[in-house]
Amino acid sequence: MGKFRSKLKKKPGNKRWARGHASTSNPETNKHRAKAKSRFFQANLSLAPPAADESGSASRLTLEAVLKHDAIQSYGKKGGDGGKEGGPTVNDIAASMKSFSMNDGDGDDGMTGSGGLGTFKTFQTFASNWSACSNMSFKKLLNNFRADSQLQKDMLAILAALTEVIKENGGSQSSTEYFLGLMETIEATKEESDTVAAVSLLSMGIKSVPEAVLRKKFSETAQTLLGLLERYAESDNQNMVRSIVGCLSVVLRAQEYSQWKLSSTLKFFDGILSFVIHTKPKIRKAAQHAVVAIIHGSCFMLPPKMGDEEKMDDGEQQAKPGVKCHPVGGRVARFCVGQFKPENIGNNQTLVLHTLGLLHNALPGFSKDDIKLVAESLLSIMTATNVLIRTNCFQTFHSLFSSKTENLTPTLAGKLIAALYDYRPDRSDSKQIIAWLTVLKEGHLFLAKSNLTMCSSALPRFVDVCTRDFWSSDRMEVVSSASNSLKDILYECVQACCEDDEVEKHRVPIERILTAITDVLSSAPFGHASNQVLIILAIAFDIAGKHFGPTLAPALKTLGNRYDPQSSSRIQIEHAVLQAVGSMDTGLVLQCIPLAEESGKIDLEKTWMLPLLREGLNASRLEIFNSVILKLAYQCYVLWNKFKETDNKQQAHVFELLCCQLWGLFPGFCRRPQDIQNFKLIAKTLGTVLNENPDLRSPILDGLKELIPHLESDADKAEVGKYAKNFLPRLFNIYTTKPKGSYENEVRQAAFDVIKTYLAITPAPILDELHKVALDQLTTKAPGTFIYDMLFDVVEQLSLYQSAEKLDDIYQRYITVILKRDKSQETVAKTNANVRRQMKKAFKLLREILASDHPGCVEFRNTRRGNVEKLLLGTLHSTFDGIQAPRLACLKLLIEKNPEIKTNNKLVTRTIPEAIASYNVEAVKQENLSNDLVEMIGTMFNIVQGIKGTLKSTIVIGNQYKKNITKCGGTSL
Repeated sequence: MGKFRSKLKKKPGNKRWARGHASTSNPETNKHRAKAKSRFFQANLSLAPPAADESGSASRLTLEAVLKHDAIQSYGKKGGDGGKEGGPTVNDIAASMKSFSMNDGDGDDGMTGSGGLGTFKTFQTFASNWSACSNMSFKKLLNNFRADSQLQKDMLAILAALTEVIKENGGSQSSTEYFLGLMETIEATKEESDTVAAVSLLSMGIKSVPEAVLRKKFSETAQTLLGLLERYAESDNQNMVRSIVGCLSVVLRAQEYSQWKLSSTLKFFDGILSFVIHTKPKIRKAAQHAVVAIIHGSCFMLPPKMGDEEKMDDGEQQAKPGVKCHPVGGRVARFCVGQFKPENIGNNQTLVLHTLGLLHNALPGFSKDDIKLVAESLLSIMTATNVLIRTNCFQTFHSLFSSKTENLTPTLAGKLIAALYDYRPDRSDSKQIIAWLTVLKEGHLFLAKSNLTMCSSALPRFVDVCTRDFWSSDRMEVVSSASNSLKDILYECVQACCEDDEVEKHRVPIERILTAITDVLSSAPFGHASNQVLIILAIAFDIAGKHFGPTLAPALKTLGNRYDPQSSSRIQIEHAVLQAVGSMDTGLVLQCIPLAEESGKIDLEKTWMLPLLREGLNASRLEIFNSVILKLAYQCYVLWNKFKETDNKQQAHVFELLCCQLWGLFPGFCRRPQDIQNFKLIAKTLGTVLNENPDLRSPILDGLKELIPHLESDADKAEVGKYAKNFLPRLFNIYTTKPKGSYENEVRQAAFDVIKTYLAITPAPILDELHKVALDQLTTKAPGTFIYDMLFDVVEQLSLYQSAEKLDDIYQRYITVILKRDKSQETVAKTNANVRRQMKKAFKLLREILASDHPGCVEFRNTRRGNVEKLLLGTLHSTFDGIQAPRLACLKLLIEKNPEIKTNNKLVTRTIPEAIASYNVEAVKQENLSNDLVEMIGTMFNIVQGIKGTLKSTIVIGNQYKKNITKCGGTSL
């Protein structure tokens, strides 16, 4: 057997670490470092002295030389012979750079210079040291300044000069001041470089200029910018044109509605519009963006600005703008339509595509008539053979529908949708089909939001095309696109039509839609699209099953016949059936997929339905459980016992599982059933099974827990409550029986939960009778035994519904003497272990009484409050460890239920130290009692900060004083 190599093959000549030098990181060869060092100061060699000789003398490349080098790089070209008049020299700049500090010490947060130059406090850059500008509009320049860019050097020089002038005149460096200064600079300068720099600065700062200023200076500003645009229209400086277009767009957006009626304003807009079909992409995109921004983002197109107080008072959604379409939209629409000439379609298709790129975002802002004009033109050019033109037309319609614009009327949208069916692509072109489907889907979604009736009328045709044509396509991307479109249509359109108040208006078209979907199962076999078909069918069941069950029944029956445990579509079929179970009538579901054969015997091949029924049943009928499920369960129970007697373990186990599964459907039938009045049909059977068959108790208890809390009307509560005399004694017996394992213990706890819920709807005479019987049994049991503790729990729950007189008797017999540990009484245990358990239950009983809102408990709390406070404060010394949680809960309830309590009350002054000392007790931490108690007291007396501070300082010593809790109980905070 050959050996495998343990190491990868190494390249010959590779270097290896010497022994003991594995941590060495610096390489022996530093070719790139040497190259970087040799070129770093290459441009400054003329300023540096000769390199040090071999004798070891120190290098004379000083900091001054380096600073002079940087100054030359920044201002060398402009300061050739001293620079401009009055400008700084290279030596001055170098000296200033030398004094410049880059430290982030304890001083200023920003950059400072000894020359007294201003600071841009949030940015530590080279450029901010040469400009005292603090306006945030120019932060991009100051933060990202590049010394190798001549344009940025010019921009920085102009910005520094403007800042200096503004400061000398006492200005505040506002955006308005910079705007006016830059406009004067643009008008006065004759150098092209200065003009480009000033316009670049203007494009940065004009967005923050107030609209009132832009309106005041509109005429001269727009005229200047238009002149620059004409001047640079044919130049190669694309950035200049883009900046001018952007500035002109901002100025135009700030103008009021009335200003757009003037021909001068339209002239400025036409200047931008002429560039939307420019051959250079950057200029064209900038112009298109400017036009779209004007149409959608002009000041009168945006929602009105409201103050914060108005927003808080109204609490409404953001107000809509008063103007729905821009007055210049018609001009843009006619311009775009003019580009769709036949000669352009045939010879200059690129121009058409550029125009469509503008319409893609601008069309939703047009008026109704303009949208109609453009839509007709788009439909006319879609007949061209160019695929790109058709695709872009689809994109334009998609953006129109998806924008949800109010300018598109439902009537026009319906006509557009109908017209688009004539432009359905060939089945072989999958990309065009997907685009077409997406556009029609968005069109129907738009109709659903604006006019649901028109939408429901148009939907059957679209669904029919998707199911009959595209689901049978051999292209999976087409099948997936059709399925996704149907999914959105069902959720956004059909679901709205299936609302209770809308369903009758749209019943006919919805039935046609569902029929088109369900017919696929019978007309076409399951194939490559089976998973998508089943998913859409599941959505249809979920949305329309409640109101259109008979229409969907054939599809459900087909699914039941085609179910195969070994099928690859098994999970999808089960999901679809589960949705049908949750929405359709249970009787109809069991007719489509019956659980029994015609002879009445259970059909073992249909038992896969049982888990789906258990999970999906909702708002069903108890009558079906009685007439169908119980009969099958009894049949399985008989067969189970029969095979068990004949020692046929396999068959016995099968029918045992089936019996348990059928009874497991009971909780599902109890989820908000429609016929509570039929509870009488199953009440006797439920009681019998609870008594005689422990294995079937769990689903019955789960069903009762599901049924009782959701009873809404008094009639329903009375219908179930009248059987309390039959159910509660059986539940008491289950709870008080000592369990033999974990399963029986879980059943006991479930029975106790049912007891608590059932008592809330039990008639008062039955409650009194049960309470008397339970007390009599409790007196006969020895304290500390299992049966005594369980009976005590039963008495506790029954006591919450008793009168104040009976509660006072319970308080004297089972709370006072136990908390005082009076062992001379018969009701008090004799050993400390049993007393501790009794005290815990007594505190729990007292807590339940204090927390209850039942009239008897409220009266007892009001009449016995002082006695209870005295009992709790007096029994602190006799309290066992481990029962602090129920005790603190009682103290919290006493304080919470007494709004007239004072700060210096003993109950308050003794509760806080006890809560703090018990902070680390596990049971207290689980219920967060200490925190809640202290914060509640602090909130009541408005001293929460002081109590929290005391809590933090006292928690540290809490453990130390835990053993001396009796001392803490007698002190105040």
